[in-house]
Amino acid sequence: MLKGVIYSVTNAYSTTSQFGATLLIMLIVAGLCLALDSLRVPAGGILLVLQLATGIIALLFNRLLALTAALVGALCFNYLFTSPRHSLQMHQAEDIINLIVFCVIALLGSQFARYYRAQQGALRKAQVQNGLLMSVSHDLRTPLSTIIGSMETMQKYGDKLDETARTELLDGALKEGNRLHRYIENLLQASRLHHHGILEKTDTVNLHQLLEDLLLRLNSARLRLITRQPDYTLKCASQLLQQALYNVIDNALRYSPAATPVIIRYGLTNNHYTLTIRDYGKGLNEQQARQAFELFHSSREGDSGDGGIGLGLTVAKAIIDAHSGTIVLDPKEPGCEVTITLPGQQQESVR
Repeated sequence: MLKGVIYSVTNAYSTTSQFGATLLIMLIVAGLCLALDSLRVPAGGILLVLQLATGIIALLFNRLLALTAALVGALCFNYLFTSPRHSLQMHQAEDIINLIVFCVIALLGSQFARYYRAQQGALRKAQVQNGLLMSVSHDLRTPLSTIIGSMETMQKYGDKLDETARTELLDGALKEGNRLHRYIENLLQASRLHHHGILEKTDTVNLHQLLEDLLLRLNSARLRLITRQPDYTLKCASQLLQQALYNVIDNALRYSPAATPVIIRYGLTNNHYTLTIRDYGKGLNEQQARQAFELFHSSREGDSGDGGIGLGLTVAKAIIDAHSGTIVLDPKEPGCEVTITLPGQQQESVR
């Protein structure tokens, strides 16, 4: 109950208001202790409740706020629940000991929380590194093996192969080479966004033209582009934005049946561009939808399966975020719909 009250209060305050939240929590706990006192709960039990509140604040916030909670808790106990009541006198050794215990709880709790957060960060970093090694080794090895195998076959048996077989080998190598290029591009973009975070939006592009170029690059008859006039211009980092949209649309093509369309719509609403990419594939459950944008999250299990490297949607989200936009994945029946919003302006295109 107490933990629920604490979380509901702290969530209502921003980081800059944590000091006020700490005081409010301790006042709420003091009020609870007054209610317990009216029920004739022993002073020792009330002291434990105040110390518990101090410990929880030490785990949630920093050391300074934990010491603030310790001081408030000790003063509340001394003023409200020790004799003489409604007095801040600390003549007895027990009062001094109580104050010291409050401070020790605050310091130990904050130190433990700091150590725990550091360990959690190290664990997450190790998990990301392990996921990177596993995913990259699988997804870079597969196209490389195909390319090397095709070239070795061409080298050894090229004079014995007919034109159709040579064309198939070259087409397969080219396809896997493009796939390899896409994976490496996503790795580079992920690294760039991780180190820099903020993009220089130096390009002014026509959104319709950007999408048309992207559709030519994807070269799929399944894509359907639906627009609303007039045309729209957008201030952005055009190559990165196109990469983000490529990742989302390519993902929709890859995980939906070959006979189904992928529908792309865009328009301007409340001075924000809205793009939706809808596919009619198997779809995702709610948990998979929440995890879709996590780093190195892949539908592949272990070192097998059809899932990708787990970077495409992560990179897309990072690029959209860097453009001050949002990207949301909604499970549909059937399939999924990705909604992207970008701030921008409406402008008649110059022809």
